[in-house]
Amino acid sequence: MHWVYISHIENGQKSPTLRVMERLAVGLRIEVSELVKMAEQIQAEEVMRQKSNQ
Repeated sequence: MHWVYISHIENGQKSPTLRVMERLAVGLRIEVSELVKMAEQIQAEEVMRQKSNQ
């Protein structure tokens, strides 16, 4: 995968397909479910941060 595409995923500009998530999980040596949990945790933290800044 191109680093620009990965950057877009990290910055919320693109949503990865399941196949891309599988490839990322393999590269990170984790299960896809763990990758999803991490993404959910980051999203929850961002929501909390936005609420505290209001």
